[in-house]
Amino acid sequence: MTRICTIVNALVFVVTFLAVASFRHVIVAADDPLVSGKKLSEWITQLSDFDPQFRMQALDAIAKLDKDHAAPARDSVKQLCLDKRTTPNVRAKAAFILITRFGIEESAAVKDLFYVLCYSGTDRGWAMGALLQYKHNNEAVTDAAVEALKNPELDIRVKTPIGAILRKIGPSVLPKLMPLRNSADSATRTVVDGILTELQAKQSTAP
Repeated sequence: MTRICTIVNALVFVVTFLAVASFRHVIVAADDPLVSGKKLSEWITQLSDFDPQFRMQALDAIAKLDKDHAAPARDSVKQLCLDKRTTPNVRAKAAFILITRFGIEESAAVKDLFYVLCYSGTDRGWAMGALLQYKHNNEAVTDAAVEALKNPELDIRVKTPIGAILRKIGPSVLPKLMPLRNSADSATRTVVDGILTELQAKQSTAP
């Protein structure tokens, strides 16, 4: 009987130990989730890599996490967003994560987001998505958008989403768009005319 009790106690100990170990593993996994084959802590370390490609790879991985799981990376991502030593694409992707995951608007990254929107074809979607979520830096967004519209090298495919961003901001953009009605660039005129028509109509019907 004593031997049976000893075996039972041993089994209870082993089961308890495994349960605690399993619980601790879950906590560690929750605090340091696995994403794209690496732990979050490893991706955070990679944000400091000298090579922009590795930084972008880390940002792409972190962007797959929701707000709660990405939280440990927030400060590192914010620091990278403001790092003038790295590329506009890296800063823009960091800004994308800040606004879409944490609701943090970095006005300093507005030009970087527009750079990606204008010149990085495959990344235009997320850059535009980030800019559409900006609410408290309308002047900075408007100024960058107007400068992009002035660029004759950008075609209608690029200028159309820029117009969508300005439409979202609303009538406050009108004074800065008026001078572009007579632009020599047909794509600019087309987009600007469309914005002016829509926003002026809304303004005239507003109570």
